[in-house]
Amino acid sequence: MALGTAYGCPDIILIPEHPLDLERLVERVKHTYDLQKNVVIACGEGIVDEQGKELGAETNTADPRATSS
Repeated sequence: MALGTAYGCPDIILIPEHPLDLERLVERVKHTYDLQKNVVIACGEGIVDEQGKELGAETNTADPRATSS
């Protein structure tokens, strides 16, 4: 689904099939922000870093809307 957002022209698309290089992402965000003063990132579910660790919240949420049905 994240890749499908390309029609909306986000600046960066993160997909789980490609491990994320956090340093490169930070550089890209800074560069894009310097150019246009905003950055739109589409992030798919299940993003992992180069070591295979899934990225996301370190703690559970208390938001009842965030629970699975």
